[in-house]
Amino acid sequence: MSARRKRILIGCLIVFLVMFCCVIPGIFSRLNGPEPSSSIASHATNTPVKTPTPLLPTPTPAEVLTITEALNQEKIVVQTEGAGLSAVRVIAERLEPLSMEITIPIGTFFINQGYAQDMVSLQTTTLYLTQEETAKVTVKAACANLHRSVPNESSAFDIIASPEQEELKYLLVTIEQETHTSVVEQVAVWIVTDDVSRPELDSRYVRSSTLFPLGGKPAASDEDVIRAIILVSEAGISIADKNIFAERISLVRALASTDPSTQNYAIESLGLMGEDIFSFLVSSLQEDTPEIRRAAAYALGKLGDQQAVDLLRGALYDDHAGVRREALDSLIQLEAVEALIEALSHPDEDIRRSVVRAVDDLNDPRALEPLISLLEDENNNIRQVTCFALGDLGDARAVQPLIDVLSDSDEYVRKAAVEALGEIGDPRAIEPLKALLTTEQDQDVIESIESALRRLER
Repeated sequence: MSARRKRILIGCLIVFLVMFCCVIPGIFSRLNGPEPSSSIASHATNTPVKTPTPLLPTPTPAEVLTITEALNQEKIVVQTEGAGLSAVRVIAERLEPLSMEITIPIGTFFINQGYAQDMVSLQTTTLYLTQEETAKVTVKAACANLHRSVPNESSAFDIIASPEQEELKYLLVTIEQETHTSVVEQVAVWIVTDDVSRPELDSRYVRSSTLFPLGGKPAASDEDVIRAIILVSEAGISIADKNIFAERISLVRALASTDPSTQNYAIESLGLMGEDIFSFLVSSLQEDTPEIRRAAAYALGKLGDQQAVDLLRGALYDDHAGVRREALDSLIQLEAVEALIEALSHPDEDIRRSVVRAVDDLNDPRALEPLISLLEDENNNIRQVTCFALGDLGDARAVQPLIDVLSDSDEYVRKAAVEALGEIGDPRAIEPLKALLTTEQDQDVIESIESALRRLER
C-alpha cells in the first residue's frame, strides 16, 4: 500500500472516531437524560420550544334556584323594602361559598309585615350571587290591598312562591303573555285582589305633584280602566261579577273616549248603538245613582256637544256635590260663558269660587257686573279671587268698587284689591292707596300698596 493511501485511510479513521465521540453521547443523553433548557435548545436548533399549557380545573356551574327554594334551604338571607306602588327591592346574601343564580319568578308574592300593601312581582328577575356575596335587585311589581298605605323604604316583606288567590294567578299568566302599561296592570290587580270600585280607585290611586303632594289627579284614565277590565276578562275571570264593571261608571265615562276601541267596548257592554250615546247620557243624568249622574255629566262635557249646555246647567243644582262639580267642569270645558256667568250667583260657595276662576280665564266683559256684585260675598276667599278677576278684566268701571274693598276686614282681600287697582292702572286709586298706607298694619299689604303706587305714579 502506498504511503499516500495510508495517510487517507488514517485521516478517515480519525474523523470517524471524532464523530463517534461527539454525537453518540448526545444521542444517549437525549434518550436517557433531562431535556436541555429552552434557551439552549432554541439556540442549538433555531426552533422555539413550546412549553405545554397546564390543564385548568373546570369551573363549577352556578346553582340555579328560585328565591323561595334558596330561602327554604337556608342558602341565602334576604332583606326587602318597598319602593312605591310599582317595585320592591330585594337584597340577598349567600350563606354558602358556591355560586348561585337566584330567580324571582313572576307571581312571587311579598307579604307586608306591617300595614302597607302586599306586592306581587310582574316579571321574572334574577339575582347573581356568583362573584359577590351579596346582590341587590329592584323587582317590577304591583300592589294589592288598596285600602292600606303605599310601601316605602321602611316596609319589609315575607316572601312566598305565589299568591293563594287563584284569580290572581290566572291574571299573572295573562300579564306575562301580553304587554300593558304599569297603570293598566296595577288597576287589573286591584280589580282582582280588592274588587275596587271606580270612586275608590279615583280617590286612592292619584298622581302627586308639587301642587298636590299628597295626591291630585287620578292616575288611571278612562282608557286605562277599560283596558284593565279587558285584561281581567282575557284572564278568564268573570268581569261581570266585579264592582268596577257592574257599577257602570267606567263604561258611561268611556262613551266619550277618543280611543275607538275604548268607546266601542263601552257601547257594546252597555248594549248601545253608536248614535244612541247622547240620548243615553241624557237619560243617565236622571239616574238614581249619583255616581252614574256624575259620570254622565263628565261624558257630556267630553263629547263637546253644545246641546249638553242646558242639561249641564240644570245639573249644577243636583243634590249631590260630586254631580254639581262634574257639571261645572263640563260647562267650563264647553266654554259655556252665559251659563257660567249665571252660576256666579250659585248658592254653593265652592261652585261660586270655581266659577269666578273660570270666568277669569275666559276674560269675557259680560262678567263685569256679576263679578262686582261678588265683592260683597260673605266668603273671604270668593271676595279675594273676585278682586283678581276684576284686575285681569281691566275695566275701569271696577275701580270704585275695588276702592271700597280697601277697607275690607280681611288682609288677603285688601291685598288683592290693591293689586287689582295697580293692574287696572286708573289714577283715581292713588289717593285712596296713599290713605291706606298710613293706617295699614299688615306688611304684605303695605308692600303691595307701595308696588301699586309705583305703577300708578309713573
